[in-house]
Amino acid sequence: ALAEDDDPQVRATILESYDRWTGFAGAEVREHIIDAMADGDPVPPGWFDAALEDPQRPVRRAAARAIRGTGRHVVAHADPVPDLDDPLHGAGDITAARIETERGTVVVELYPALAPASVASFAALAEAGTYDGLTFHRVVPAFVIQGGCPDDTGWGGPGYTIRSEFNRLAYEPGTLGMARSAVDTEGSQWFITHDRQPHLTAHYTAFGRVVEGMHVVHAIRRGDRILGITVERGPTLSAPTADPE
Repeated sequence: ALAEDDDPQVRATILESYDRWTGFAGAEVREHIIDAMADGDPVPPGWFDAALEDPQRPVRRAAARAIRGTGRHVVAHADPVPDLDDPLHGAGDITAARIETERGTVVVELYPALAPASVASFAALAEAGTYDGLTFHRVVPAFVIQGGCPDDTGWGGPGYTIRSEFNRLAYEPGTLGMARSAVDTEGSQWFITHDRQPHLTAHYTAFGRVVEGMHVVHAIRRGDRILGITVERGPTLSAPTADPE
C-alpha cells in the first residue's frame, strides 16, 4: 500500500528498509517489498538484479518476476542439487509436475528412483520460476517438443550441469527426457516425445512421463510459452518397469 504513494520519499524509505530485513526471517518481507516496487516508479539500476542472488528462493523468484515485467527475461537461480548422502538427492517425495502452457496443461509423473539428480534439478528450477515465460524453442513433428533454454537459442543452461542418468525407461509417446550435448552436460533443457523413439532409450536420461495432456503436447508449436510449472509431492513412487524394446 505504501509503495502506491506518489511521494518519492516514501518509496525511498521502502527501498532503504529492504536491507534491514535480513536472513531467513526477513525473506517474506523482502519478497513483498520487491513485488511492491515492481509496480511503481523505476528502482535504482541493478536493484532487482542484486536480489537475484538472495539466499532465499522466494526472494530470487520475486526479483525475476519484476525483471521479466520490464520485458527482459532472466533466470531465477535455483538452489543447486545438494550433495547429500541421500541417493535420491532429496527428491524422493517428488511425484509429478503440472506444466502450464499457452495451449493447455500437461501433467507429468516424475521418477526420482530412476533419475534422482534430474528430478531434483528440474524441480528446483521449476520452483525458482526459471521456466516461467520460456518458449518451446524446438518442435519437431512426430519427434519431440523441447523447452527450458533460458535464452531460447537451444544452447543456454542454468549455470551448472548434472551427470547423465541413463536408464532403461523406454521412450514412448509422452516420455520426459533431459536434453544434452554430450555425456554429463544436462542442465535446464528437457523434452517430451510425440511418438515412440527407441533410439533415445538408454542414451538420453528419461525421468518422467505424461499422464494427462498429450493432446496439448501435440498442439504445441515452436515459440509457444511455458506459463509456469508446479511441482507436486507425496508418498514416494516406485520406479516404473522399463518397457520392453
